[in-house]
Amino acid sequence: MAHIRYADFFTYIFIENSDKDELECILKFLKEIILDENYSLQGISWVLHNVKSYGKGCYLRNNLINDEELQKIVNRCFSCEESLNIRNALFVIDELDQYNEKILTILEQEKYLKRIAYWIENVDKNTGYALSGIINDYFINKHLNIRLLFSYIKIDRLVERINHCHHKAIWHISNLLERLLYAINNKQINKHIISKINMKALAEKINANFKDMYLEEIVDIIGVINLYYDEEEALKLYEATKNAIKYYFEKDVLRAFENIENNFLWMFLGYSFSSNKQPKEKKFFDWMDKNIEKIEIAEPMISVVFPKVVERCIECSYEVNIFGHNDSFDGALSMIIALSEYDEELCLKVLELSINKIIQKMSDLRYSIDFTKEEMTYNFLNYIRKNYQEIFLKIINSLDVEKVKQNIKENYNKIINDNDKVKKKMLKEFERILNIYKLNSELKDFCNILLSK
Repeated sequence: MAHIRYADFFTYIFIENSDKDELECILKFLKEIILDENYSLQGISWVLHNVKSYGKGCYLRNNLINDEELQKIVNRCFSCEESLNIRNALFVIDELDQYNEKILTILEQEKYLKRIAYWIENVDKNTGYALSGIINDYFINKHLNIRLLFSYIKIDRLVERINHCHHKAIWHISNLLERLLYAINNKQINKHIISKINMKALAEKINANFKDMYLEEIVDIIGVINLYYDEEEALKLYEATKNAIKYYFEKDVLRAFENIENNFLWMFLGYSFSSNKQPKEKKFFDWMDKNIEKIEIAEPMISVVFPKVVERCIECSYEVNIFGHNDSFDGALSMIIALSEYDEELCLKVLELSINKIIQKMSDLRYSIDFTKEEMTYNFLNYIRKNYQEIFLKIINSLDVEKVKQNIKENYNKIINDNDKVKKKMLKEFERILNIYKLNSELKDFCNILLSK
């Protein structure tokens, strides 16, 4: 997938450095691509996804697809019959509201709702994840009528599809189920659907094929059953597939922790969603103790569950990665809070070891912070400020001031040039971050000027 990331980055740089005439050429070129039926729907979905929603990309998004063109794209997507094409069509549909909000009015029509319902009934290893995206982005986030959609779904057909699915479809189906049940938000209906799943057959399918699966393909469905049906039933499925799950932890314990979902993780440790029961697996910690020598990097997920890993990694001069494999402030905050509760001195040591990484990430803030949503960046910095003031002052006073100024300017310009739909949200997050940066004496006046605008 590296070529897609490079293409994404190149496209962004190219668009942002285009003048008005060049931008019009890009717009014309993109129109030709998305309307040409010789181009694959998968490629079109990538094109639509890679145009940014800020800066000059915002102009492209606002002008790329008019009403007539929207209907033409919709007609092509909903005419797909083959499973892989349906998946790609769903990915295209999922991007369209970013370009023309009239897609919402179109999707409310009976013929399109019935088609989506039909695709849900016939979910498979190709379509499950894409369908979950449609439910999440349109029926949950955009509030389309989920009950009307659900009324068109033949439940017996859906459950039959689940019970006879290919083992590689289990993860995709669990994604679909989780979003569908969350959207329906009716305990009785949710329990009715999951109660029809043949748990014994599901366990047998997993146990027969687990070496041809990824761990998340196994544990996600257990988490969904636990969350929307019954904790005891989920634990029974866990017990029935325990050897398969154990295989992944023995093979690569860190990757196993990275690949399991939070829903499953807490159940695995024995906690209920509705209570604070003590872990049913004390054996879990014994097992971690026996395997701790195999772990050579401490990341947030494993550190939150088993802080002793951090102690050992420091003792052996192994890596402690405070931001984790996905390079996020969210993970860093979780790790620091867990360590402070476990051992204050250990937490302080991790912050001292990580101080240069934090400084670099704060200096390169345009690559660190998504201003379109409230995230953990401010909360992470504020937590250190309140609890580890000496460390915080070292960080804030060691920033690359010129780089920060440049990045703040670039982010501010992008925000004020963005569309009104997200501007207010972005400015709020931007202001919270500025209130942290202005604690650097060299940045105080600069930040205050922006805050006063």
